[in-house]
Amino acid sequence: MKMSKIFFGCMLAAVFSLTSCIKENLDAGLSDGDEVIVTLTTDIENITESQSRALSNDQEQKLQKVKIVAFNNSNNYLYVRDGNVSNNTNTTGTDGSGTATIRFGVPPSATQVNFVVIANADNEVMAAIAALPSTFSKSTFLGRAELVKSLSGNNAWTTTGTYAPIPMYGEVSTPTTGILRPRLLITSGLNLTRMLARINVVATSISPTTSTGFQLTSVRLFNINRAGHIVSGLAPAGTGAGQLNPLSYPSASNCQSYTLSPAPTLPADNKLTNTIYAFQRDAGTTPVVLIVGGKYGGSSSTETFYRVDLRNSSSAILGLARNTSYNVTISSVLGHGYPSVDAAYNSTPMNMTASTTAVTWEDSDVVVFDKTYAMGVSPRSFNFDNKGQSGTITIKTSETTLTPTVTLSGSPTDITSAPAWLTKGTLSGSSPTFTNTITVTPNTGTTLRTGGYVHITVGRLKYVVPVQQRNVAD
Repeated sequence: MKMSKIFFGCMLAAVFSLTSCIKENLDAGLSDGDEVIVTLTTDIENITESQSRALSNDQEQKLQKVKIVAFNNSNNYLYVRDGNVSNNTNTTGTDGSGTATIRFGVPPSATQVNFVVIANADNEVMAAIAALPSTFSKSTFLGRAELVKSLSGNNAWTTTGTYAPIPMYGEVSTPTTGILRPRLLITSGLNLTRMLARINVVATSISPTTSTGFQLTSVRLFNINRAGHIVSGLAPAGTGAGQLNPLSYPSASNCQSYTLSPAPTLPADNKLTNTIYAFQRDAGTTPVVLIVGGKYGGSSSTETFYRVDLRNSSSAILGLARNTSYNVTISSVLGHGYPSVDAAYNSTPMNMTASTTAVTWEDSDVVVFDKTYAMGVSPRSFNFDNKGQSGTITIKTSETTLTPTVTLSGSPTDITSAPAWLTKGTLSGSSPTFTNTITVTPNTGTTLRTGGYVHITVGRLKYVVPVQQRNVAD
């Protein structure tokens, strides 16, 4: 399976003021004086995909509830904690990415502790722990059948009405010195990824109103899994009475269905994005099938239906990977489709040309995609302490004919004079990977330094990395 993938190491340092001690789920007999407050900051990844969002930026990266399951340096179970979440917002504009701060209280430890962080799956985590003996390993916990999310019947993942936050998973470890009083701040390494794949259908190059145009009206999804593992690294088809195996739906009455409302009248609106979410599945021998409904020849025409198989540019079947966006671009429609959903599903593709590009979120901080090239930037922001420090920006791009331009500025939107405390080194590396060092001078003042920005440009691809620095008193 060929995919457009950009991989990066996670490197985010976001520092926020400490709140009061967390008392939920502390070990019996543990008093406030004994606990250590652990603060984690995390990246929640996404790609640039603005406009017509069924889920808002904040919803796609929302951490509603967080469980932290701790294991010792031999990966044996220690305890579980509730995480107190703050600063869980979209911090980087319209790309839907975000960061969050997670705090929890734990007993001190003289050795390394490994944290498994699972968001938006509170009941599943507790059910898995309850089903295990008092002593168990991390691998045993992660492989539990309870850590599976499923959909009943033929329901789709809820993107309207009562929104269901998307389960996410990540792991991070303390320093080898363990957890010491009074607090521990871990500012890099925790990279939360969603358990779902996202499918976008775009026909923005076609007019929805002309006599030879095409108005997208609906999308139906066939041959998908009805459940998936919350944690990554496990095969989508596993134990659990076969519930993770893909199903081939025989009729339109039991597929996932999505409609456009209101109907598009402008080419820019001729798309269905950030609405279709599905569980991970292997490529297998039967493709994921989209039945695209639309009106050929203008809005007054009758809706007909077109089959689109999820395949790459070499016609190989694409599976669905977690935390990955599958962008289906309809480039041409030559006539009416089939008269019914069932007829389209049971027939070969006709009168529609479409291509699929898979852009992975996993292991990447930022992916900016312009339908041709992609660019990744790591980290997404810099949050330095008050000491003079340097950090490295890594840039990866599939636009191999151009060299990135890195410019410091005092504005997130324009190139202006950069603050005097912010400097950069010389760009190094070669296509497709480049690095640049960013340096801040010591902050001896009493206020937080803000207003520093790193503008990165590769052709039409642009991204801005904000920089801030704590003060002495923080």
